[in-house]
Amino acid sequence: MRLSHFIAETLTEIVNGVRSAQDNVKETNAEISPSGLHKFSNDQFPGPFKPGRGIVNMVEYDVGVETEGEGSAKAGVGVFLATIGIGTQVEGKERTSAVHRIRFSVPLLLPSKNALEDQCHDAPSH
Repeated sequence: MRLSHFIAETLTEIVNGVRSAQDNVKETNAEISPSGLHKFSNDQFPGPFKPGRGIVNMVEYDVGVETEGEGSAKAGVGVFLATIGIGTQVEGKERTSAVHRIRFSVPLLLPSKNALEDQCHDAPSH
């Protein structure tokens, strides 16, 4: 697999994961990769914050990614969680694989208590 294809595939999967997570938390007042972030002007709080909402948590990922292919066939990319063999033989075809480590962070603004209480008060009572 060409490096440019691997990078494009990896970044696309990260973006799709973040977008899916954003959709999943729409009703919670949480923000994943929020806009309008600022950095404190002192070193006491080195992370970003969002005015009026608070400090943003950075969720750190360190993921092992395997690229795999058969001879000149199109290679695939997959996340792995277990130990793998490199250069295995399957059904008489030579398979090659490589393991890459991907590290990235996603900013997460957790729901505020007041926002959750406001949602409870706004909910219709039965």
